[in-house]
Amino acid sequence: MDKNNILAERFIDEKIANHWNVGESLESFNLLLNHIENNTNFKFYFEEAFNQLMIDRKESDMVVLDIGGGVGWTSALMAKHPRVKKVILLEPSSSRRSINKHILKHFKVPEGKVESINGTFQDFKLSEKVDVVVLCASIHHCFDEFIPILFDNIERSLKEPIGKSRILITNDHVVTPLWTLKRFAGYIKNSILGRRKTLWNSLGNLRAPHPYSSEHWRTRKELDEIIEKASYTHRFFKIQQSALTENKTYLHKLQFVYYYSLLDRITD
Repeated sequence: MDKNNILAERFIDEKIANHWNVGESLESFNLLLNHIENNTNFKFYFEEAFNQLMIDRKESDMVVLDIGGGVGWTSALMAKHPRVKKVILLEPSSSRRSINKHILKHFKVPEGKVESINGTFQDFKLSEKVDVVVLCASIHHCFDEFIPILFDNIERSLKEPIGKSRILITNDHVVTPLWTLKRFAGYIKNSILGRRKTLWNSLGNLRAPHPYSSEHWRTRKELDEIIEKASYTHRFFKIQQSALTENKTYLHKLQFVYYYSLLDRITD
């Protein structure tokens, strides 16, 4: 198998959670809205970040690439912006892509404004160049070895000339030292209890990505290094609240920092 086409097992024949499983019924759509507006702060965070991106970009008729766009609610919101001409929704999960059409219909997105395509971080082909790229709650699923390939693909996808705020990373998180300490305690506990199935990591790499979901738990320093190696600078905006509105705890807030970041290309 070509390693550049590896897809995390979670996204192959994925079983979609109820709050993402939107169909034609208004009831199913309301479950989605309840999740992104009430159970979490996802919609609020995304709108705040995207509005900041649009303040930086002054042009109209923009084409946006939504990498890891999932069921399509982020693409739908962007497509309804008066200065957005088109959104290209890139998503590897066929289960999620099958829901796009219902999401767009419920959000009353005009036909043709969103193009949904199959592709991964490391392997995608677009029908046209784009003005900006958005990664909403997706880059933490990109394996470390594919990060350089992802940014190379982004570079090839972007229009010239270089403009301000070419990439938006949003609704994502970095972890604090307390998170690593908790993971260490969990590793010791599971080792003592013999829970081998939960021990995909090691003491030498407690933040190893989850092999099933490709979930990564990166630090702020690692995020800075990723962006710098890709020849970008970024403006990091810390979100003060937890992503969760229900069952959130003070301990959770101390472990995760939620953020959005606007990336600008470094030029000579």
